[in-house]
Amino acid sequence: MESLPAPSRTHKYVFWFLLATLSMALAEVGTMNDPIPWLHPGGWLVGYPVYGLHILVLAGLMYRWPMAGLSTLMAYGGLFGLYEGYMTKQLWNPNWAMEATASIGGVRVLHTLLLVFWAHPLLAFVMPLLLCELLAVAPGRLSRRVPLVAGSRSRTRLFLLLLGLYLGTMVGAKLAGREAMAIPIIAVTVVTALGLLWRVVLRGQRWRLEELLPRDRELIVLGVLLAVAYLLFGTQIRPEAFPGAWLPHVLVWCLYGFLVMVIVVTSRRTKPLSLEARPAPGNAHAITLACLGAGVFLGTAWLQAPFKYPGEAVALLTFIGGSVCNVLFLAWCGLTGVIAWQRNPPEREHPSSPVLPGTGGTAVRAATNPHPRESGEPRERSGCGANHGSPRSRE
Repeated sequence: MESLPAPSRTHKYVFWFLLATLSMALAEVGTMNDPIPWLHPGGWLVGYPVYGLHILVLAGLMYRWPMAGLSTLMAYGGLFGLYEGYMTKQLWNPNWAMEATASIGGVRVLHTLLLVFWAHPLLAFVMPLLLCELLAVAPGRLSRRVPLVAGSRSRTRLFLLLLGLYLGTMVGAKLAGREAMAIPIIAVTVVTALGLLWRVVLRGQRWRLEELLPRDRELIVLGVLLAVAYLLFGTQIRPEAFPGAWLPHVLVWCLYGFLVMVIVVTSRRTKPLSLEARPAPGNAHAITLACLGAGVFLGTAWLQAPFKYPGEAVALLTFIGGSVCNVLFLAWCGLTGVIAWQRNPPEREHPSSPVLPGTGGTAVRAATNPHPRESGEPRERSGCGANHGSPRSRE
């Protein structure tokens, strides 16, 4: 079987734009913070740089090391959400829900929970990657690490059904009525057009997510652009809200340190799964699944539009409850990872082990391993949130 050529720059750039669009649409339209970001300059000049650069850089970094599973995804998503500190200042001096004044050392508790530990990790980072993995690319590492969603077609259908219900309920509750249904319809139209361009015209589903994300020099360039965005937006967006005291900054830095610690200990304790190419679902199947999710989303929004409840209650309960559970989950993963690391430090890879392309520099003993079974069979998990390997979950 002939090996597939590497994706061209055109394929990569179109996919990056698709991924950035999904991230912005799910986070901004899904919460109705910016219902139609494509119709005003702010969506293009601020929305795309913020969401696009964050998800590309963080996902590119995530794929350079073994992925532990949900803990790794949510921790990287938390790093994404921390832009609400130095870019928008919402963690210190928010301009919404200002009646929620509870703070610790100048850092708003509610806003930090909702933005750093739920909205951005889930809607702006995890969901865009999962949707691309399920509908836009060939199955790769992410599919093996989230078998609850990608383990079978029935699970994928259930996931898309529940996601459509959740987003439709939240969006519909904030619409001014059914006459405002143009808002979700525009979002679905934009994402659908990009998806059809990607799958039908460019046939981009031939590659895996890890082959399309930025690597090496691309990742460095995007990282520099992200740093420039922090400098530019940090000084231009609400500069008067920047805290003058040192304690609010220290606490945000502690959040960065906590999330990086979770990433390090879970990734270092997780061995890479063996690589095995699997074909992507056909266009008909992918389009059917996408229509299912989009149809449920629009139908739920239409039914919910005349009412505020239960949409507002669902949003409130899931955002607060989900963020608290995520904090506890990440803390548990970090604690257990540190304890396990101290008791049994991870083995060093053999210096002569070859590095397979696309594994982010992870050495895989394929040719030098004296025990061939260890390189041909799925690896056993060691990180929190990782799934046990099985003959059907090779990577």
